[in-house]
Amino acid sequence: MIRDVNFTFLWLILLLLASLAGTSLYYQDTYGDVRGKYTDAKSELNKTASEVKVKEGALSEALLELNIAKEREAVLGEKYGVLRGEKEILEKEKKNLQTQLKDTESELASLKLEHSRLREDLAALQRALASAQNRISYLESLASALISQNIELQAQLSACKAASNQTQ
Repeated sequence: MIRDVNFTFLWLILLLLASLAGTSLYYQDTYGDVRGKYTDAKSELNKTASEVKVKEGALSEALLELNIAKEREAVLGEKYGVLRGEKEILEKEKKNLQTQLKDTESELASLKLEHSRLREDLAALQRALASAQNRISYLESLASALISQNIELQAQLSACKAASNQTQ
């Protein structure tokens, strides 16, 4: 019986050693699988992390561009407001200048009419002057002829008086 117990105990120890060896092999194999899965998961996680970093960089870039676009929009909005104000001022000036142009054009038209009338008056006055100068020339020549005739007549009168004084 002691021998039986020792053999049983030995069998138990052997069975325990065999099961320990089997369990060890099982856990070693399972550990290898888990380690492989861990390595795969870790590389997948690293890959995902690098993709996240790339996308985060792209997102940061897009956010920066969005902020720049907002700043540009604000600046352009201000410029638009300023330009719209300037446009309104220029349109008012344009209307004023158009009014002034119409006034100036009507004044020019009236001045042209007056100029034309004054030219006609000048031409009429020049004709009247020429006519008056012709008349003056005629009257001067007539006066000269009359003076000559008067001198002649006075000479004849003096001669007649002298002859009449001599006959007396």
